[in-house]
Amino acid sequence: MNRLSLLRLVALSGALSVLSGCGHSASLEVSPTHFLECHGPNTVVHVKWRVSRRVKLPVTIYVSRLGHPPVPWYSSSERVGEQDTGDWIADGSSLMLRDGHGKTLVQRTVTSDDCPKTGG
Repeated sequence: MNRLSLLRLVALSGALSVLSGCGHSASLEVSPTHFLECHGPNTVVHVKWRVSRRVKLPVTIYVSRLGHPPVPWYSSSERVGEQDTGDWIADGSSLMLRDGHGKTLVQRTVTSDDCPKTGG
């Protein structure tokens, strides 16, 4: 199994464990979850969320970079939605979906790799 397939499997199993009844019915998808730094140290990610009727609204997506506390990025009174970040997601950035009480329902982390060496 290649690395990309393994990363997809880990992301899918995390989403399924949340949906299978860990107390809250919520999902948070981030794409891409992994990027190469050849195109710069930051990237834009597409974020999708879904929460059940049991979750108190509004939901807020918080972002934290390595070594920094989480800050609110996007808030919504919709149970299903999607939004693109700006070009400021860096290696190790985490996105957390929190309910109207401030409880973290699910978290995703974006990682990166150095560019492959060419020639030689």
